[in-house]
Amino acid sequence: MMSKRVPFSPETMYANIQAQGHEFANIGISAIVDTEIDGHSYSLVVRQDRRANKDFNDVVLKLLSGYLDVKHLVDPQQAIMEELGEECIVQQGELVLPLAVDGVPCSKPFEGKVAYSRQTCDLTSDTCDFSVPDLSAKRVVVMDGCALGNNVRIYFHAPTNSAQLVYHYNLALPQGVSLHHTEDRFNPEAKSLDTHMHENGMLLLETKSGELTGRVFALKNGVCEEQDPKGIVLSEAFDKKVYGVTSRFNVSLEEAVRRPYH
Repeated sequence: MMSKRVPFSPETMYANIQAQGHEFANIGISAIVDTEIDGHSYSLVVRQDRRANKDFNDVVLKLLSGYLDVKHLVDPQQAIMEELGEECIVQQGELVLPLAVDGVPCSKPFEGKVAYSRQTCDLTSDTCDFSVPDLSAKRVVVMDGCALGNNVRIYFHAPTNSAQLVYHYNLALPQGVSLHHTEDRFNPEAKSLDTHMHENGMLLLETKSGELTGRVFALKNGVCEEQDPKGIVLSEAFDKKVYGVTSRFNVSLEEAVRRPYH
């Protein structure tokens, strides 16, 4: 994978895609997750410190994301469901509410470590009011000969020669919950990745009529607590794209708010 992780110009990448095809270093998966709280609309993002990655070297708010393993090529939604079950933690009191997508339960990766509720927190596959800008044309995405459905789009990242599938979901949150995020940290003694709860890792970008307002919140015990937006940087998914291709690594929240998404 790393040998193919070389930058391309957006023009070359798009020309290849339109012609005989383009070989990417990897395919990632992301989820745009919208929710409504007290009559206001929000889109979920997670905080990621990418300063150890020489490609990025930044701290951003990004979509819930992961890599697409070969075993999930035929059914990428299974991969994003696993990612949602691991990264999106909905806590109500002492209990964690397991997620379900269109009635299908997501995995419970922390079973035995946390107490899961019998009540589920439901996501529905749908076109969200909010979306990151300029995803590749609204056509059916096909993977290994199979159409992936109507709630998935794709964009391409020229600097890392990668493609990113983007799913859209609406999340129904019960009252009184908190949103947390888990992150993997390297354990030098065990030489493995350990999963840690990051209580301030999940944030809400307020949206109105499908546009970012520039206001950022954290959800704690059912209360949206406003955060200081100064200096906040969003991942490349929020950048303006040409034919679905982006050439940047990030974009400031301030710039993203100034630029119309539609």
